[in-house]
This record gives sequence, C-alpha cells and structure tokens, in this order.
Amino acid sequence: MIERMNDVIVWDGFPHPDPVMRHASVTVQLAPPLWRRVLHHLMVQDAAQRAGWSSWLGEAAVATLRDALERELAHDAPRAEHSVLALPAEAVEAIRATLCASFWQPLAIWFGTGDSKSDGYYRLILTNGAVAVLRPLPADPASLLLEDLFFTQCKTKLEGDGARRLGAVAQATDRYATFLTPHRGDAKHGGTRRMPRPHGIRFVEPRIWNDLPAAPPAAPAPNPTPSESAEIVGLSRLLDSAAAGSNGLPALSNPIATTASRELRNELETWTRSTAELSDQCEHATEAYREELCLELLENRISAWARFVAIDEKYNAAMEAGDVDVEFAGEMDALLAAMESFDESLQTTESTWAPIAARVELLNNWKNRLAAPHRHALPWWMSAARPSGARARASSYLLG
Repeated sequence: MIERMNDVIVWDGFPHPDPVMRHASVTVQLAPPLWRRVLHHLMVQDAAQRAGWSSWLGEAAVATLRDALERELAHDAPRAEHSVLALPAEAVEAIRATLCASFWQPLAIWFGTGDSKSDGYYRLILTNGAVAVLRPLPADPASLLLEDLFFTQCKTKLEGDGARRLGAVAQATDRYATFLTPHRGDAKHGGTRRMPRPHGIRFVEPRIWNDLPAAPPAAPAPNPTPSESAEIVGLSRLLDSAAAGSNGLPALSNPIATTASRELRNELETWTRSTAELSDQCEHATEAYREELCLELLENRISAWARFVAIDEKYNAAMEAGDVDVEFAGEMDALLAAMESFDESLQTTESTWAPIAARVELLNNWKNRLAAPHRHALPWWMSAARPSGARARASSYLLG
C-alpha cells in the first residue's frame, strides 16, 4: 500500500534490509528533504551521477523529475497549504520497485554512526549500484526515513548496471572492510572480511545476479588511454616490490607520459577547485554523502599519486639519458605546480576530510597494500588521518 501525507510518501510492508533482522517488516518514508538532495544529485556536473540516474529512470523521466523538483523546490516556490509535490509517477514507481527488490537482496549493507550523536543509519547498495541511506526513526525503529539516494564516483571503463554494481561493492570494500592479508590487502578465496568496528559491513550473497539476462558477447577491450596506462604502471610500482624489470610492466613511452602528464594536470586543476568548495558542499549534505565527497577526494589523490609515479619514472629516465624534449619538460613543471596546488587545497580542508578518513579503512587498506619502499615513506595526506583509541573486533560476514 502506498500512502501520501503532507508531502511524505509512505511505503508499507518492506522486509527489513538487514539480514539479521529479516523477520521485521518496516515502513519507508520519503520526505521533502530527500527530494532536495535528489535534485542536487541530478543537477551536479558529474558523469557518474548522470549516467546512473539516466540508466535507472530513463533520460526522459530524469528530465521530468529534475524540472518538477527545480520548479517546486529549488526556488522554494510557494504551494497551497494542502498541496503535494508534483512528482512524476513513473520515476517514483521506479524508485519504489528498486528499493523493494534491494530490501529483499541488497548487494551490501552496513550500519554507521557517522560523526553525529544520532542512533546511526543504514547504507545499502541497491541492485543497480546506487546507494540508499536510511535512518531508523527514534520513536519507531520499524520506520526507516530515506535520507539520500546517490551513485558512487567509482571509476570503471565498463558500461551498464552490472559494472556499477561491481564497482560500488568493490569501492565499499576498499573503504570500509578490513582485508585479511596484511601486506597485499586481498581477501582469500572463500574467506571473510572483518570490520574493526561493531557495526561492520554485512555483505550479502547477490542472488539477484542469477536473474540477470545473459551478457552479450564481449567486445574487444579498448586500448587504455594515456591516463589509464599511467595509473596501471604507477599502481604496479606502488603495490608491487618488483621493479620495472622482467617481472614488472614496462615504463611509459615518452609520448604517452607527456599526454598523461597533461591530462593529470587538467584533472588536478578541476579537483583543486572542487576541494576548495568541499566545506560548502558538506555543510548541508547527509553524513553518508559527506563521506562520499571526502573519500572521493582521497581516491583522486591516490590516483594522482600512482599516475605521477609512472610519469616521474619516465621523466627521470629521460633526464639520465639526456633525452628530455621541451614539451615533456614543460608539462612536468606544470604538473608539479598543479600537484602542489591540489595538496595546498587538501591541507586547507583537512579538518573536513581527516575525521572521516580516520574512521574508515580506505587509507589503512592502501597502506597495507603498498610495497615496502613506499610503505616506509608515506605521503603526508596518508598519514594525516590517524584513528585514535582501540579498535573493537566485530563479527565476520562472508562476501558472496
């Protein structure tokens, strides 16, 4: 049954998304603050958000929903006392159907308290890779308030819902789960991942995958871009003890390194501008989305580190051989300046992202995966967030 009371949509009879509370039936409430956040996600200039929402609702429904929300919410347009938000029915139904399927079988679920004094909130990865944030109402734990809906910023070359699902779960694992293997950070096959917090991730075996249609024949993998090549080579240097010899990937070529340097510089300039706006973006965001913004920032810094390692390796080799062309040298100078600007912006906003980095596992997981030379000389931003106090051991859950 679907009811609507004073701009609040109420959906009854959903199974509790938490597997350990499957016996409970819950009510989900969608209040106007949710739609303000949805409007923000629909209007933000982010490719992952646009692609995710368009795939979920369809481009026409997204445009209709965005126009309706912008008309009624963005400018606080006055409405009659008993009027309701004019939401397109097809968009609301698509959200309801996905939530219903995801409550039965979410791809992953975990419970966090964030940085507030509240009772905490559930974060679900839905069957299409979106993240839903639900907070139990203090007066009625059987009622969950849907606070936010957004897509993660995980980078993937693949297209479609399947890639988003895999990417969202992998990103959640990197951010919140503690890996078993101390050095490489890879879980053993069929093993468990444990959280060092009492409210850890509960990964759910994704039976929903059995209902997916057969995948089309795989197309030939496209050649990696210069930036992708730089990240692949850089990660092999950061995470492997093998140098660029017979057991490692070859160094970048001069043209690829030059182009990768230019592309990284352009991205760093964009990231620096968005970092300067971080405090304003976090001010009215939900706790879960604030985490998304800050952790995305650190993941961008990790990507920049890996790519710079590969580019700098080629530049040093060219310097030793006396074979540095003018273009490459100019790009390296500009890249170093862009890296410095980005780090200055990171330092300025450290009070915003460091507390979040201290309570999740993203940086710890990366530290454990680094090869010895890099693990013993950590960059400042990886050492900035140090969790305090003893970590409690939690129950383990199988990753399906």
